[in-house]
Amino acid sequence: MQTNLFSASWDSFLVLIFIFAVLVYSFFVNRERLTVVLLSVYAALAIIVATHVITNALATLPSQQMITYRLAAFLAIFVILYLLFSHNMSLRSEIGHAWWQAGILSFMQVGLLMSCILTLLPKDAINSTIAPMLFT
Repeated sequence: MQTNLFSASWDSFLVLIFIFAVLVYSFFVNRERLTVVLLSVYAALAIIVATHVITNALATLPSQQMITYRLAAFLAIFVILYLLFSHNMSLRSEIGHAWWQAGILSFMQVGLLMSCILTLLPKDAINSTIAPMLFT
């Protein structure tokens, strides 16, 4: 049975992105940066989902534009909050941690970020069996 790389399913695409992101992220993570990213992701998701001004403004757009603007707003708020939080918090780590701890922490953090992004997408946009089970 021959597998064509160009006809890969959405599931394999998600798994490959997840594994690549975990490997790359684990090289750059420390505890303080993880805290800043975690706070930024949760705050950005809360702002996008619970703020009536943003929800009402996005509801006036057509559905395809709403998805794009909703994801763009989430990523923009995430970056702004990350910059604000990282400016106010110390990003210097006094005590290092083991490589396996960085791997576990990055696994959890990337999973959370993928879950937030997939939650903001409509249900019919995700043509996958693994994504609803693992991430949303």
